Amino acid sequence: MIVINSHQDLAEINNPSNQLPESAEIFLSKFFDQLHQLLVQGKKPFRLSDHGYRLLLLVKSDTLVSLRTAGFRMYDHFLEYVECLALDDCLLFKACITEDNENFTFVISVTGIQSKEVENWFSHHMEGGVLHEEKNSQL
Repeated sequence: MIVINSHQDLAEINNPSNQLPESAEIFLSKFFDQLHQLLVQGKKPFRLSDHGYRLLLLVKSDTLVSLRTAGFRMYDHFLEYVECLALDDCLLFKACITEDNENFTFVISVTGIQSKEVENWFSHHMEGGVLHEEKNSQL
């Protein structure tokens, strides 16, 4: 699991060992930038956690147990939504968990690389079908 809290953390997603498709890297970078623009204006150092947000990227073979070990309990928080996004070269699951009115966690995962347990969790909670990611999509 990769915690993306700052612009520096985005560099870690480019690591070849993560086997992340290029369109997923682009999506994560744009999504992070959207959150940044939404939460703060200006160029001062920015960390999602300073604003009550977390962005988690699940990597190959992450499990629900590994999430719980990292202090993240998917079953203890209010699940706002799960969606599946069709990108150019992959499908992404994106979940939003509302921990309270001011704290949000986004969990992103490329479909087809996780354990059956994780894939089933996303699929079970997903509403609707696959969404096609548009070039200028908003949060």
